[in-house]
Amino acid sequence: MTSKYAKLVLAVSAAWLMASTAYAGDQPMKWREGLKARLERLENRLEIKPSQQAAWGDFQESVERLPLRKIERPGKDADAAAIARFRAERAKVMAERFSKIAETTAKLESVLTEDQRKIFDEASRKSLERMRRHHMEGEQK
Repeated sequence: MTSKYAKLVLAVSAAWLMASTAYAGDQPMKWREGLKARLERLENRLEIKPSQQAAWGDFQESVERLPLRKIERPGKDADAAAIARFRAERAKVMAERFSKIAETTAKLESVLTEDQRKIFDEASRKSLERMRRHHMEGEQK
């Protein structure tokens, strides 16, 4: 795996985890509060400097945009094609948002110090592992 690709995977997984593990059922306010808290903890841990604030703000905004608003689902009597179109549209929106997260992550990494990048990479790897466990637990239910 190339270094650039590895960083992209870590960045996207970190963003996804920050977004997904904050989710609390169908309670979007709690979900958003959890996401904001996670990002705030990461910002504090990284000790973002004023000169890095613009890149951090762009990253933070892209992560906060990750969750999809309720997309109108096909009706109960929808045919297979309507369901497939719904899934394709949802995947398209998610792909666009993950691409934005990857872009803002690269910009953020370009202004982080070596020590900050180590912290950010470590947080990303840990979040990927938590995400794996979270999804594996869900599959066993």
